[in-house]
Amino acid sequence: ADMLESQMAGELTERQAYFVGKILAGISQMTSLVDNIQDAGRYDPETGFYEIERSQCDLIDIVQRIVANHLVPAEKQELTVTVNASDDVPIISADANMLERAITNLVDNAIKYTPNGGKIEVGVKRHGNDVLVYVQDNGFGIRPEDQRRLFERHTRIRRQEHNRVKGSGLGLFIVRSVAQRHGGNAWVESEVGKGSTFYISIPLEGDNLVVRQTTEHDN
Repeated sequence: ADMLESQMAGELTERQAYFVGKILAGISQMTSLVDNIQDAGRYDPETGFYEIERSQCDLIDIVQRIVANHLVPAEKQELTVTVNASDDVPIISADANMLERAITNLVDNAIKYTPNGGKIEVGVKRHGNDVLVYVQDNGFGIRPEDQRRLFERHTRIRRQEHNRVKGSGLGLFIVRSVAQRHGGNAWVESEVGKGSTFYISIPLEGDNLVVRQTTEHDN
């Protein structure tokens, strides 16, 4: 299907291009569904079997890479996506793959649920003894009664504006699971008609701190 879309096998008619696009979208949705099901089981802090593989982790670099990878789908919806990173964000000891998956889920959701022409900001900042990663949009917003259950397994909000969006209801469950596996949390602040901001907090303590190696020069 990728070869057909790139027209390596010859030029496609408008009708053929339409159906190839539908096939690729279906494959992408199915892949995302399988990944979410697998990760929900692996990352669950209560039942998950996935061991955290810590390394020195640059959250600003991760955020910038994720945003760069989402510019094409954002442009298709005429969305403006920006990065806002504070200078005082330290390198942490964390599982980069887990955090990248969690932040990717938040950016994916923002692109899916923000109306065409909207704005999304992805940021990293230090807040007290925590590092916060946030994804802010100016979309439809979420009702207070729905916010309380958003991060539960298999939860999807039923609204007419969201009918076009497909998903497993596991993305935000994975986000919170990843945050909790690092001793942090995830939550949302939202107002209907104005948009939402999703947060991941990582405490700057314990195993999340980068231990400076002692060398002979230090002695």
